[in-house]
Amino acid sequence: MKCETLDTKKILGKVIILSDTDTVLGIDENLEAVLCYIVAWVTGIIFLVLEKENKFVRFHAMQSLVTFVVLFIAGMVAPIIPIIGGIISLLISPLVIILWLFMMYKAYQGEMYKLPYVGDFSEEQIFGKETMSYSETAGSSETSETKDDDINKQ
Repeated sequence: MKCETLDTKKILGKVIILSDTDTVLGIDENLEAVLCYIVAWVTGIIFLVLEKENKFVRFHAMQSLVTFVVLFIAGMVAPIIPIIGGIISLLISPLVIILWLFMMYKAYQGEMYKLPYVGDFSEEQIFGKETMSYSETAGSSETSETKDDDINKQ
């Protein structure tokens, strides 16, 4: 009979058994992904530094960082633009709040929701160009026989 070794981590004197979705901090990956968005780009940086293993959390941290840095810069530059700058400034604030809430919701649902451009950039930074993304690897539970059968049918 083979005995498997459990993946454990000692945090604050307690041994915690890690599941596939646990993170370096010992909390569920969905919750940690939400925390990446809590203080916009600041928590994005924090979780990029802290989380070394979990690609799902790292993706959300990178997307938070890039998204909110771009929106922060746009919010600072927009008022300088004559005539339409004030209008753009007024539109950025509600956009940021809606986007912030939406991304936290998607992260909590366990989705690796990619924003246009920013999501692709974040995915490339975390997974690299030649590797498959988290959503592609996590969603593929088919065996190679099933995939071969599908190919032969076509």
